[in-house]
Amino acid sequence: MKTASGRYKAGVGSILDLLSAQSAFASAKQQSVEALYNWYIAKATLAQSMGKLNFTEIENIGGKK
Repeated sequence: MKTASGRYKAGVGSILDLLSAQSAFASAKQQSVEALYNWYIAKATLAQSMGKLNFTEIENIGGKK
């Protein structure tokens, strides 16, 4: 996105290029959040399937001990 912004400011890139880069960046951030959410859900589901889902396990899901 910095490259597209720099190109636009220098007058060698179009506003469409900049907006496309911004949209792609926002989409990537959203996908990252969704992947992390899915990882937490999968980890909780695994703990439940193993019969180990309790408050201590829930607190440890984020890697904190």
